[in-house]
Amino acid sequence: MRNSLLGAVTCLLGACQLSPGAELPESVPVRAQILSDAGTAAPGTLSIEGGIAGEPFDGMSTVASLHLGVSARTEVFLDTTPYLDLDHGGDGQGDTVLGVLHRLWDQAGGRPAFALQFAGKLPTADENSGLGSGEVDFAIDGVGSRSWTNNTVWWGYQLGILGEANGPGSDLEHTLSMGGARRIQRGVGGFLDTAWTHSHEQNRQAGTLVLGAVVATSATWNIDVGMAFGFGADGGDEIVFIGFTNDPAARWAWPR
Repeated sequence: MRNSLLGAVTCLLGACQLSPGAELPESVPVRAQILSDAGTAAPGTLSIEGGIAGEPFDGMSTVASLHLGVSARTEVFLDTTPYLDLDHGGDGQGDTVLGVLHRLWDQAGGRPAFALQFAGKLPTADENSGLGSGEVDFAIDGVGSRSWTNNTVWWGYQLGILGEANGPGSDLEHTLSMGGARRIQRGVGGFLDTAWTHSHEQNRQAGTLVLGAVVATSATWNIDVGMAFGFGADGGDEIVFIGFTNDPAARWAWPR
């Protein structure tokens, strides 16, 4: 969702969910997913994520995210962009996203976990500086994920309902995403994520590929680093990112 919920590429790189680890705790935690997966914060715990991303020697963005577990299958979250500096554009605060993620069922046997996410973007960015659209946007996601041994895979679809910047009404945006992560060795994992976004009304088609690595510094902290690449007619430039995750519930049980 351009200038809104799909912040991972279109507004540099947004903070995202962790991989689920309830059944198989060795799954790799991934902050920089394009869409969410079916994992949620543990009840009564607050997961904190943050990072910085940008084109080398060019525009940059800082991101911060809070995920509060309100039940065994539900979390509420807040995604913010405290500072955004666009190439040949303005700089300042970015947009803010509020949402809820509810897992309909857990992973069991050969059945993957599945969740629904509802989110809305508040236009806190300065429209006149080109930092945002100045419109309220909404998104509905259906996401699934499956973990086994040292591997996790996830997939999802997002329907974006974008406010019209030049008048009343809205545009629809469709995003398909798929990715995976693997625990390579004690405390080290790698991940790959890809997505394709299409908007008929905006005549926009953009793809994204994310490659990265995760290093656990303790049972509750990890650091991620990687790159995002755009492809397709409206794909973005290469972006480098680094970030952290602190989860007091330690949903992943590595390093060991």
